[in-house]
Amino acid sequence: NEEVKDQINRERDAKVRVEQEFASLVDEYNRLYREKRYADAGMIARQAKELDPTNPVAVNMELKAKLAFR
Repeated sequence: NEEVKDQINRERDAKVRVEQEFASLVDEYNRLYREKRYADAGMIARQAKELDPTNPVAVNMELKAKLAFR
């Protein structure tokens, strides 16, 4: 029972860590996009997508940066 609780806590902690890192990447992306540094914003968007590929925000960031760069 304790082993299951520990596993659940580890999974929750990992998920929280990923969400915090993702939020940090989104903030960095927004800053770069406002500065019209679209290539750099695109790199951050790709990092966010690697971190959480199913998150629609990451997909949107990548496409938006790509279109703005072009």
